[in-house]
Amino acid sequence: VKVYASWCKTCQIFDVRYRKLASQIGDKARFAEMQFDDPANEEMCQLLNANRLPYILMYKGNHGKIAEFKCGPAEFARLNDAVD
Repeated sequence: VKVYASWCKTCQIFDVRYRKLASQIGDKARFAEMQFDDPANEEMCQLLNANRLPYILMYKGNHGKIAEFKCGPAEFARLNDAVD
């Protein structure tokens, strides 16, 4: 799950690579997004402790959350490695 904000320049730069990775991975993983600055998501962002943007939360089947980290363009390799 990618948590982002519409005003976040880092999120906008990261988004291009995130979408490319999602298309390359195909059906091996599901990619989702949650907009940080949408009032409907405020409570969920607090529960997930998503206070740095862009923020990645990774889940695996019945194991639940397996990783969470801030992931800007410079840290993209971390996301790529985690998906592999």
